[in-house]
Amino acid sequence: MDPITAIAAFNASYAVVKTAAQNAGEISQIFAGIGKMIQAKQAVEKATKNDPEKSDLELYANHVEMQQKWDEVVEILKWTGHWDGYQKFVQDRRESERQEKLKAVREKQRKIKIYQDIAVIMGGIVAAGVIIATFLWAVSTAKG
Repeated sequence: MDPITAIAAFNASYAVVKTAAQNAGEISQIFAGIGKMIQAKQAVEKATKNDPEKSDLELYANHVEMQQKWDEVVEILKWTGHWDGYQKFVQDRRESERQEKLKAVREKQRKIKIYQDIAVIMGGIVAAGVIIATFLWAVSTAKG
């Protein structure tokens, strides 16, 4: 997503969150809007880092604008009583993602260990076969 589209998405999501909060705190719309805001904010931050055409002043202005709007959303969440629940949800989600990554790393290490064990066993079998073949050859040569 290019930065201009992401900023537009961020602003649109912000408007949805504000409207939903004003309409008796429609929680599903508030959090759907927040999710879109976060995605757009991350897209802007990622895109602007890779965009040498943008000046530092433009990047800073975008950052300040998004931060001010995000601070307003935080205030809305605090006033509606959802901030602590949201923080816990985010923390639980991050921990779940961390556990999934850790599980994937452990699975990869387990597979590597299995392949190493197979290689050692096959090497042992080949070495034993060579030793036995050499022994049989030596015995047959000595006999005759």
